[in-house]
Amino acid sequence: MIDNISGVILAGGANSRFNGMVKANIIIGGRTIISRTSEILRGIFKEIIIVTNTPGEFDEYPDFRIVADEIQNKGPLGGIHAALKASSGEAVFIFAGDMPLIDEDIVKILLGAYSEQKCDILIPKTGNFIEPLHSIYSKSILHNIEIP
Repeated sequence: MIDNISGVILAGGANSRFNGMVKANIIIGGRTIISRTSEILRGIFKEIIIVTNTPGEFDEYPDFRIVADEIQNKGPLGGIHAALKASSGEAVFIFAGDMPLIDEDIVKILLGAYSEQKCDILIPKTGNFIEPLHSIYSKSILHNIEIP
């Protein structure tokens, strides 16, 4: 169980394309996206944080820390900031709340790479595509994303 990196689900956002519905609560194959994600994260991370501006949507996760954006209207960066501030660890592994098929093996590969690299940010890249919302961010970057 990882205790120096927090698993974080970004479940905020305007959800404008979904008429305000929280995308993490979309049902796929009889289960919500967040229930699938949380099942995997529970087996890996000691601390799990949900970043949301609608905390009532996640009452069924009392063992997770629920935090809101401190800096409003900044999209995922505001959520990453809130997660870094709330985490008791040295880093956060960010998961987009609308990713329905998190792969545990890939998560473990990224955690291993982060541990070996000792970097500030680890963002996977496939071809020309990066995935900043399935990435690891160190608390060392916090000062770079705060508003002075």
